Amino acid sequence: MKQIVGGTLTQDGVSLRTNFVSDRGAAWYADLYRRDGLSGGHVIKLGPGNDHVAREALAAWPGGLQVGGGMTPENAEEWISSGASHVIVTSCLFDAEGTLRMDRLKDLVSAVGAERLVLDLSCRRVQGGWAVAMNRWQTLTELRVTAETLDVLAEYCAEFLIHAADVEGLCTGIDRELVEMLGNWRRLPMTYAGGISRIQDIDEIDALSGGTMDATVGSALDLFGGGLIRYGDLVARQHGNGMKLALKVIPNAKKSEAVGWEEDPRAGRALKLRIAAPPVEGKANKVVVLFLSAWLDIPRSSISLLRGESSRLKVVELPDGCEGKLARLLSAEDISGA
Repeated sequence: MKQIVGGTLTQDGVSLRTNFVSDRGAAWYADLYRRDGLSGGHVIKLGPGNDHVAREALAAWPGGLQVGGGMTPENAEEWISSGASHVIVTSCLFDAEGTLRMDRLKDLVSAVGAERLVLDLSCRRVQGGWAVAMNRWQTLTELRVTAETLDVLAEYCAEFLIHAADVEGLCTGIDRELVEMLGNWRRLPMTYAGGISRIQDIDEIDALSGGTMDATVGSALDLFGGGLIRYGDLVARQHGNGMKLALKVIPNAKKSEAVGWEEDPRAGRALKLRIAAPPVEGKANKVVVLFLSAWLDIPRSSISLLRGESSRLKVVELPDGCEGKLARLLSAEDISGA
């Protein structure tokens, strides 16, 4: 397992800068994340001959990790069957000239479903914005990272992964302008990576995105040989910001009610709600908050909609202590899930 400066990765590997080489295998890290309740981690295959290592990691945390590196419509289902929650794709979506091939994207959707796809739009700065980079971030494509691009591609994936390739692995701070632009787009889950060197960088990402954007930390982390951020602090931070609850919302119901737990391939366990409101102009979102407030007996102001403003799959943050209330309410109403 290596921690590298992503922007130095080339085909021949001559210019590669490596920050850290671990004496532990990928499966050890996967099991650690499982024990600490951290899902959505990335297993990235950087070259040939490491499929078996990736499969060992997926077996250690089945359903808890995403896999990328060489994903195609032909092999994507194989990796889902091996235990990946999602497959991460970039280069196979472009031709040699860097033109997006929508036919390849649709083939991937046909192979595993949009709910299993993460589109990696890792990018480099260009005049006027950011261009998606492929082939180990060395080849710029014609696709620009904009709100309009995200709107189009959102129909074909479950979430986006975006590395700021210019600062990836350097521990010099985030690309604030990129984060701000991405943070204003909140239709699907999104993960940012690149330049994080301190906890305050993550706080800034939260502030710029309204708490809706996830982040990955690499070279700065003590777990990967860095000396700037402690892994234990990140785990405590992840579990100390209130309860995050996935919801599967069914609008236009006769009355608002909780149906029960349901397994969702994108969010894991989600609470299914029927809501007596149409999904237009934010009406369903408002009723979701009103229902949860009354049902859990908590202030409306303590409920935050983190993700899914225009999606039936939503993530809300609730105050600490709601876990017990949920368990009691669902048990009392004899809801077993549907």
